[in-house]
Amino acid sequence: MSGQACTHAQVRRGRPCRRPRPGPPGRRAWPGALALAAVLLAAPGARAQRTLVLAEPHGTAVALTVDLNAGGIWDPTPQAGVSRLAAEALLEGARPALTRLGASAHVDCGQFGLRFTMLAPPSTWRAAAELLLDAVFHPRVEEGAFESARMRLLRSLSFQAGDPAAEIRTAAFEAFFGAGHRWARGPCGQEETIRAVTVEDARTAAALRFTPARATAALTGAFVRQDAADLLERSFAGERLPLLLPLPEPPPLPGSREIESPAITTWLAVVFPLPREPDDEATRFLAARMLQALRPSPERPEVVDAAVEVERFGGGGALVTFVAAEPRRARVWAERVRALVDSAAAEPLDAPAFRLALRRYRGARLLALETPEARALDAADRLYFDHAFQPPDARIAGLTAERLRSAASALGPPAIAILGPAPAGSASLERNLRQH
Repeated sequence: MSGQACTHAQVRRGRPCRRPRPGPPGRRAWPGALALAAVLLAAPGARAQRTLVLAEPHGTAVALTVDLNAGGIWDPTPQAGVSRLAAEALLEGARPALTRLGASAHVDCGQFGLRFTMLAPPSTWRAAAELLLDAVFHPRVEEGAFESARMRLLRSLSFQAGDPAAEIRTAAFEAFFGAGHRWARGPCGQEETIRAVTVEDARTAAALRFTPARATAALTGAFVRQDAADLLERSFAGERLPLLLPLPEPPPLPGSREIESPAITTWLAVVFPLPREPDDEATRFLAARMLQALRPSPERPEVVDAAVEVERFGGGGALVTFVAAEPRRARVWAERVRALVDSAAAEPLDAPAFRLALRRYRGARLLALETPEARALDAADRLYFDHAFQPPDARIAGLTAERLRSAASALGPPAIAILGPAPAGSASLERNLRQH
C-alpha cells in the first residue's frame, strides 16, 4: 500500500493509498504541546524572507500587512478568541493616533492566525507604520480599550448568530476536521468565551505570541524603498528562520455534516484538503475556473450564490466551495462540484482552451490586486506560507495546463456540509460520500 495519503483522484479511481486514521476518542492537543505538531516548512537550517518592500513611486497610498502566527488553535479552549480580542484592543488603543495621521487599520482572523492591515497617506505612512508595529510587537492592552473592543466583537458575533453564511462555514470545517476536533471550532472566538476572558488573559496572550519571531510583513506604496526597508528591519531585528505553523492533530478526516434550518435556500459546502506543500497559484487558478462554472447565471437559475476560496494553514490548507441553491437541487450541485475537480484532474486542457482560461484568470487575478492593501496582503501571505515572494505577473506567467491538472489531482477526498430545510438525512449523505 502506498505511503502517500489518499487524494480525491485516487479514491475516485480505486487506487490504493493510505487513509488518515482518527485519533483516539477524547484526544486533545493543548497549545503547550502544539510545538510538537508544528512543521518547519523548509529544509533544516534554511533561511526565509520575513519582510518585503514594494515601492510604487506613482502610488497614492501606503499599505502595511502583518501576518501573525497567533490566535485560533493557539488559544486555550476556555479562552477561544482571546488573541483576536487582544489584537482588537491594541487597534482600539492605537486608533485615535492613527486617525490623526489619516490612517486606518483592521484585524482579520482565520485558521492561519491573525492579520493586521493598515492604509495610510504617503505623507504620514512612516509614523503610522511605526505606530502599528509598536502596538503589535510591544503590546500594551489597556482596560478601557479592551472593554470597547470586547463590546464591538460581541456585537459582530451576535450578528453572525443565525446567519446561514456563517453557519455553513462552521459546518464545513466540522465536516472537514470532525465535530470534536479543536480545529473545527470557530478560529475567531465564540460569544461565551469572549465574555469570559479578562484583560489579564489578553495581556498574557499578546505578550506570549505577538512577536516578530511569529510574523511576516509587507509594505507597498509610494515611499523611498530604503526608508521602508530600514523600518521593517528595525522591527524584525534580523528574523530569518521560517515560521513554524501548527499542524492539525489528528489530521483531517473529511466526512459530512447536515443541519436542518428554516432557510428557504439550501447552503452547500464542499471542502477539499490541499497537499502539504500546495501549488498555490495553480490552486487559485483551479478555484477561479470552478467559480466560473458554479456562479449564478441564466444557465443555472437554481443557483443563488457561489464562492470558491483557497484557505491556507499549517499542513497545506483547503479549497472550499460554497453554493446556495434551490433546496431540491442542492445535492445535485454537490456532485457537480466533485465532477469539476474530477474533470480538471483527468487530463490537461488543450492549448487553445488553456490560453483562453489563463487570459481570463490573469485579468481577474490582477484586478483583485489593484489596491495597495491587496498587494501587501498577497506579499505577506506568500512570505508566511511559502517563505519567498515572486511577483504575481511571474507566478501567473509560469502556469501551465499540466500544473492546473496536477493541482486538481493533488486534492484529497472532500468533506460535505449541507444547511437547509428538511434534509434527507445524514446517513444517505455519508453513504454517498463513501461511494466516491
